[in-house]
Amino acid sequence: MDELVRICGIALVAILCLSLLRDKAPSMGLVLALGVTAVLAAALIPMVGRVLDCVRSLVDAAGLDYAAFAPVMQVVGICLAVKISAELCRDAGERTLASIVEIGGTAAGVLCAVPLVEQALQLIRAI
Repeated sequence: MDELVRICGIALVAILCLSLLRDKAPSMGLVLALGVTAVLAAALIPMVGRVLDCVRSLVDAAGLDYAAFAPVMQVVGICLAVKISAELCRDAGERTLASIVEIGGTAAGVLCAVPLVEQALQLIRAI
């Protein structure tokens, strides 16, 4: 929980700095936004690692095959990466580029989900 409070605090300070910079030097504001995003993403890595460990424990406790659950985690990762990338594009004033990133993320998510659909079809055929 302390990590989340720290991340929110850094984000709020960055917002204040960005609001001052964007009027005077818009390009520097974008650089600051990218830098803060990278720092905060790096700060989230340990927390995400703990979440993945918990998910693995739950999958093991349920007796499920992790290979069947891995695509779900991949899709979640794709969604997070696309959300951040698209928002950075919008901050830079590139709405069309943000839309393309989102379309690419949708396609990548569907491709990751294909093995789950194939497994579901195999189960249906077996019945």
